[in-house]
Amino acid sequence: MKREELYRRKFKSENEFYKSVDEYIVFYNEKRPHYQNSYRTPLKKEQDYYNSIE
Repeated sequence: MKREELYRRKFKSENEFYKSVDEYIVFYNEKRPHYQNSYRTPLKKEQDYYNSIE
């Protein structure tokens, strides 16, 4: 997160910083595929897991 988002920008306010962190977390967990999850997002991996145990 630091390398990909925070160190690349200068924030004008604390609220802008918080918004950026929030957006990055959503991106990381819901949109970005992860190698360790067989190129699925963490959200998709979690949904697949819970569907498999039902």
